[in-house]
Amino acid sequence: MYIVVVAICAIILAFERPPYPLLADTRWVLAAVAAGVLAPVIAGLWTCRRTLRLIERYPHMPSYGQAVFGRGMVIAQVLLAVGNAALLIGSNWIPLCHQAPLVGGWLIVPDLLAGLPFIITIMLVWAVTYPAYRAMREIALETYVFRGKPVHPVWGLLEYLSYNLRHQVLFIVAPMFLILAAREVIEKYDKQLADIGGGQFPSFLLGTATACVAIIAPVILRYVWTTQRLPNGQDGTGVIGEVYIPRNSNTPAVCRKLVEDWGRHQGRVICYGDATGGARGSAKPGGSDWDLIRQELGP
Repeated sequence: MYIVVVAICAIILAFERPPYPLLADTRWVLAAVAAGVLAPVIAGLWTCRRTLRLIERYPHMPSYGQAVFGRGMVIAQVLLAVGNAALLIGSNWIPLCHQAPLVGGWLIVPDLLAGLPFIITIMLVWAVTYPAYRAMREIALETYVFRGKPVHPVWGLLEYLSYNLRHQVLFIVAPMFLILAAREVIEKYDKQLADIGGGQFPSFLLGTATACVAIIAPVILRYVWTTQRLPNGQDGTGVIGEVYIPRNSNTPAVCRKLVEDWGRHQGRVICYGDATGGARGSAKPGGSDWDLIRQELGP
């Protein structure tokens, strides 16, 4: 989905007018908008029904339903990308948005309006495929419970839509706002800006906006993605580091590297792994992997 969102955002940023305006009549343009919304949603509905049918027919083989779900979502994404790209490049949809009553002359708003069918279609596809996602998630939770692992409740529809919107759309669209605003200012006040700095100021303004996006990216992540307070008082997702030992790695070596990197960490250390030690675990003269971890990291 990231590639689709990036592609559509790039088209909106690149073209103020369609390069190939094959559809000029307003009625046909609106019909193309409706078709671009309906085609991926219909593919999503078919995917959901087919997935649920396979899960019910083969409850002992949920992979059948998962495979169909994966392929169906790919088809929906292809229809989403092709339909919206064709709408933006081959019709007068963008000029129509710039001519819209009330908001047509505002900065940024017409381009956001041009991307609105894309956002609506994404949300509808996720909404119609949610029952299949929930069914597969419940099967996974049953497996975790059977193995004695902790589980979290399955998300409701609103939580599911909110998560996907923040992580797969706003993560890319939010930084685009600043670059889009800079482009709109340059296009609207082109003559006035060209008199500043020997005609180089428009390029400087666009470059500055791009640099600002890179600088404020961590702040965008903090508010768009779900973050939590870490033991050191900073915000993050909870991942603080990793250990990579290319050769002769074993459990004690990993533990010693953790101590070397994070020895000042005062919080709890939680280890996830195979309780049996695994077929490829460390040598057992000193005990199981769990015993080795306790010996290296214990007080």
